[in-house]
Amino acid sequence: MLLAKASDAAATAQEVAEQGEEEVRKQPRKTVSMWEKTGKAVAGAVASSAATVIAAKITGRKSSSNPARNAATAAAGSIATSIGGATVGRFVRNLIGGLMR
Repeated sequence: MLLAKASDAAATAQEVAEQGEEEVRKQPRKTVSMWEKTGKAVAGAVASSAATVIAAKITGRKSSSNPARNAATAAAGSIATSIGGATVGRFVRNLIGGLMR
């Protein structure tokens, strides 16, 4: 991941030298930031968990789903995946999920 970031930074520096800083700033980002990925993961986890809670209320069943816990777990896992890869992300996601039970 760090090599990809370094490569992107070098390519962007070359574009700035060729086109100028203002033109390069007008272009959309080439990669999605860690925070954008985390935001999408949290939004998906909260929406899914809330839907489970609502469906349980409608059907008269109990739901053990917790939107806040799922959001925290998704955020921690997404950040860990961005920093350390898929294995680290799964480990942190399971650790945080287990601690919040």
